[in-house]
Amino acid sequence: MMSGSHGEAKYTVENIDGYTQILVTRDYPRKPLSNTAARVWSIISDFGAVKRMFPSLLSNHISYVDGSASQLNAVRFLTFLPPDPGKPLSSDNALADVIEKLVASDDTGRSITYIGLLGLPTSYRSVIALTGDDACTLTWKSTWLTDSPEDPFAKFMPRILCGGANEIAHHL
Repeated sequence: MMSGSHGEAKYTVENIDGYTQILVTRDYPRKPLSNTAARVWSIISDFGAVKRMFPSLLSNHISYVDGSASQLNAVRFLTFLPPDPGKPLSSDNALADVIEKLVASDDTGRSITYIGLLGLPTSYRSVIALTGDDACTLTWKSTWLTDSPEDPFAKFMPRILCGGANEIAHHL
């Protein structure tokens, strides 16, 4: 098991029965004159507004698969900056394309679940949950199938998820 922090977000990485699991947590203190938990939830629950968590996102397109305006089963197509934006694009410094699908959303329990369809490891699944009525805690758990305890994706993913959790604080 590996653990650490990036900013105020903390994380652990574990390998469990062939799966890598990253657990990120971030506390958001009560802000005067605002309902912090409701504001954090409004950011997390808007599946199409992921740019608020990831400023390095270059493009975000959302498709409502069933033709309705419901976010459930919506698919988002994301393109992120390359790892080193100061260098020319190449096979070693490519744009990252990701496709994710929202498979569960619970406004009452304040959690969403999405899966990776492209650009993420096999069986990628994330659950983001929020607890607390004003001051609150975000828990972001991502798991995927891995064939190596030294999974390279597990080395940089904590920084990405912690960055998203920390970025939410800029919008409160």
